Amino acid sequence: MNQSIDLETLRQTSFFSGIPDEQLARLAEISREASFQRGDMLFQEGDLGDEVYIVVKGEVSVVICTPKVGCRHIGTVSDGELVAWSPMLQHTRLSAGAHVIAATRVIAINAAKLRALCEEDAKLGYHFLHRIAEVLAERLSGTRMRLMEAHGVHLPEFVPETD
Repeated sequence: MNQSIDLETLRQTSFFSGIPDEQLARLAEISREASFQRGDMLFQEGDLGDEVYIVVKGEVSVVICTPKVGCRHIGTVSDGELVAWSPMLQHTRLSAGAHVIAATRVIAINAAKLRALCEEDAKLGYHFLHRIAEVLAERLSGTRMRLMEAHGVHLPEFVPETD
């Protein structure tokens, strides 16, 4: 189910905290709300990335697949969090899939229009890119921890060089 988005939904979603109403109104014009049920695919790895999603309520499993290993869960995205950030960087294909694991409502924002809006409004652009950087930093940290758990915490001996 898709529907237009109202300003109050944007105001109440933590991803948009601190954005003035004037900018939220502009975001509402290029956004829609969509609902998904458990088991639905929000998108698949390799799909064309034409929207950025913010989870209003629910849970989404981010999954990557490789021919030799199969598909693996790499993280969970929930209330107020961003999924499918790569269209903001003009990547044409999504690098992961998103499976709905609990009934989920999302704000879907047209990526091309959002990029144009961010270029036009530097403060809004800064907010989005800053939030995307935070998301990437959190996910990278989580990936490091999972690698350490999977491969052990004993690192090879390291001797730093001295002057």
